[in-house]
Amino acid sequence: MAFAAGAQAVRRALPRARAGADVVIVVAHAGAVCDSGPCHGEVLDLARGLDSGSVNLIVAGHTHRVLNTRVNGIPIVEAGSSGNAIAIADFVRRGRRIDVRIQIDTPYVDQVTPDAALTAVVERYQRNFESLTSRAVATLRLPLDRSGSDYALGRLIADAFRTIARADLSIVNNGGIRTGLPGGGISFGDVYQVLPFQNRLVTLRVRGEVIRQALEHAVDGATPDAHVSGMEVWYDPRHRVGRRITKVKLENGRDLSSGATYTLAVGDFLAAGGSGYAMLTRFPAADVGMTDLDAVLRYLTILRQPVDAPRDSRFHAAGSR
Repeated sequence: MAFAAGAQAVRRALPRARAGADVVIVVAHAGAVCDSGPCHGEVLDLARGLDSGSVNLIVAGHTHRVLNTRVNGIPIVEAGSSGNAIAIADFVRRGRRIDVRIQIDTPYVDQVTPDAALTAVVERYQRNFESLTSRAVATLRLPLDRSGSDYALGRLIADAFRTIARADLSIVNNGGIRTGLPGGGISFGDVYQVLPFQNRLVTLRVRGEVIRQALEHAVDGATPDAHVSGMEVWYDPRHRVGRRITKVKLENGRDLSSGATYTLAVGDFLAAGGSGYAMLTRFPAADVGMTDLDAVLRYLTILRQPVDAPRDSRFHAAGSR
């Protein structure tokens, strides 16, 4: 699996797409934000990297925003999320040219007449779905929000990966944690919404220098973009990217040794280089035998109830209190 620049991938596929179709639409899990000031985002960069008008339409996503714009002669549309908007694109042929007209509508419930047959099908599946998702799995003493860059829920997930995989260390990318958990009783469905991607939990045997490279990547932005278990990390955000880690202490109090080999638990998405963790792709991944979701569910069952998530901050920035 290779993670290349979006525009490069589209350019590579364009000749074959153009040869077999009158209209080319790019569907991208990349979005943009236009809340205040000029719009910015990954999908806009994608359009700028293509030849003007080389594709007829880009359907965006990921940011869950309503977007209707045109960049580099290419229309771009994103229809919010969860059915709160519907994007309609009409392709109008004018001689050899195809114009694209876009409108975004809000689907008000009281203006829609439900289809009885479809409603019956949905309700049947909904009942089956709820019989699974409503199953109680644990009780939390407090709500676990997904806020900021360092939070208890992320530490709980990292601990689950390391414990269930019987690994020395674990790293969880924040992008894989999709929402928080309520306080009190939680269900399978609650935890599924946190980890919906069904990534496999794997272990890698890597040297300490590779762990440090992964941690450097985790702190290459304004704030850490990962959670860890089995170690604490000190870094200086004033240093240049790639030289920010100043100290890594293991759970046993020893320093991370660049030459020593450790077992690292991660999701297979990270092991394949996802979220920029290319340094992990050189190492064979051993499947633990379950998904990341199943690992967290199993971990919750072995903790004392109600569960207290770890409160210890594991990333320490120089100059912070």
